[in-house]
Amino acid sequence: MPLATWLMMVFFRDAPRELEEAAYLDGYTPLRAFFKVTLPLVLPGIISVAILCWIFAWNEYLFANLFVGTDVKTFTIVIPTFTHGSQTLWNLQMAFSLIAMLPPVILFIMLRRYMVRGLSLGVVKG
Repeated sequence: MPLATWLMMVFFRDAPRELEEAAYLDGYTPLRAFFKVTLPLVLPGIISVAILCWIFAWNEYLFANLFVGTDVKTFTIVIPTFTHGSQTLWNLQMAFSLIAMLPPVILFIMLRRYMVRGLSLGVVKG
C-alpha cells in the first residue's frame, strides 16, 4: 500500500495543472474536471499501479501462510508442500509453478502498453 500511494502521488503530481485550470475556464466543476481531464491523463499510471499491486498480492506467501486456514490454501502455499523430507515431487511442483505464473504473465501481456507508459510517465522531464 505505501508503494501504491507513493507511485500514485507521483503520477498525479506530474499531471499538468494547466489542463485542469483550462477545464475550469470552460465551465467544468472540480469533480467533472477530475473525471474528464485529470483521470484520463493518469490512467496509465493507475493501471501500472494496479498491476503491481495485483502481482504483489498474487505472490504473497507470508500473510497467506499465516491467515489462511487449513481447508483452503493458495498456490504459493501449496507449491512447497510437494517436498517431503528428501523426496521432491518435481512434476507437481513445476506444474503448479507454471499454473501460478500464468495469470500475472497473461495480465502483463494484455496490459503491457499501459505498463510501459505508466512506469515511464515521470522519467523524462522537458
